Amino acid sequence: YELADDAEGLAYLLFRDGQLRSNYLAVLDAMSGSLEEGVEPRRLLGIDVPRAVASVRYFSHLATLGDGDEALRDGCERALGLLVPDDSADAGG
Repeated sequence: YELADDAEGLAYLLFRDGQLRSNYLAVLDAMSGSLEEGVEPRRLLGIDVPRAVASVRYFSHLATLGDGDEALRDGCERALGLLVPDDSADAGG
């Protein structure tokens, strides 16, 4: 599934009173936890590492829009720092 634009991305996060946002945060937390335990990204995500990185970068961007979403931003920064360690300084945008 592909989100067409930022408006659609924000709608995704708000869908069903934020249920999809909560699910995404839970996935970020589980993924980050595994990576922090030493599981290599390729072992955890297989060929989908680039897709995961793109997704986390995009949702990090969405977290900066409007009033911002600190929990989403923090979750994305944590995950990006583990998926792409050299990219962690640029995770905000």
